[in-house]
This record gives sequence, structure tokens and C-alpha cells, in this order.
Amino acid sequence: MNDVKYNEGTTERRQYILSPVDGEIIKESQIIDKVFQEKLFGEYVCIHPKSRKLLSPVSGIIEKIEKYEHYIIIRSDLGTKIWIYLGAYAISLDGRYTKVVVSEGDRVNAGDVLIICDFEEIERLGYEIKIIMSVINQDNILDVISLSKEDVKGKDKILVVIFAMIRDKLMW
Repeated sequence: MNDVKYNEGTTERRQYILSPVDGEIIKESQIIDKVFQEKLFGEYVCIHPKSRKLLSPVSGIIEKIEKYEHYIIIRSDLGTKIWIYLGAYAISLDGRYTKVVVSEGDRVNAGDVLIICDFEEIERLGYEIKIIMSVINQDNILDVISLSKEDVKGKDKILVVIFAMIRDKLMW
């Protein structure tokens, strides 16, 4: 599922980040918010959800659930911090239509349910629905590459993180 690949003969290491929902990819050019346009939270992917369950994109530990439940941070087993943002509507709705099923400190596996959300009802109320998932720490990361297509299913590989590695021996 959320596998780590090593390229033979190199020091490159990769971690695949899975889609947290079924949905339609929203192109970066359609994102109005300058915070995301300028990638202040790092490389990201934006999805218009078509499923009710928000899944863990990696295996790791739930590091933070914001008190209004509009974002969650997961630290993967390799140390990658993934920020999943539901949107400011979660604050306005005061937790109605969402149910967080994990707690800070919980261990999760890639594909585990994190939140159940009635996105259809929230959208019916007039809120713009989009899930933004970002790699927020860049320590030891060479690159984050989007693998996204137009439509994704929960658990599809959607981002790949390329880590920097320190060689065992220096080559002179």
C-alpha cells in the first residue's frame, strides 16, 4: 500500500502518499488562495471529494487534530508530515456533518479511516468542498512529485516524496 522504494545502486529513497478520498483533482491554476498558490505549506494536491470517508494517506502517528477539526497532521513512519485540510467550513459548522474517528497519538495504517464527513450536505449548504493535502516538512526531502490524474480513488498513489540520503562512505 504505502510502500517505500529504494533505487538500487543509488542513495535515493521514495515514499508514496495515497489519496485520502475518492474524488476529482482540482488543478493548481484553479486554487484562489494565495497561501496555496505560493506553496507556503509545501507541495500539495487538492481534491473535490466524492466519498464520505477521509483515509490516512500514510502509515504513521496522528500528530495533531485541530480543535475545530478542519485539519489533521500525520507523521509518517519515515518522518514525513502530511497536513490534510478540510476547509474553513468545518469551523463555521462547529463539527456538524463531520466525525473524527481517531485521536492525537493514535497509530494508523495507510487506508485507515480518519474522518467521516457528509460532504454532500456541506456542499448543499453552500460551502465549497475541497480537501488539500500537503507535505509540510521539507527536512531531508529532495522533491515531492504529483502523480495525480483527473479522478482518483482513495488509496491511489497520488504523491511521491523523494528523500535525500547520506551515503555510508564519502567518495573521494
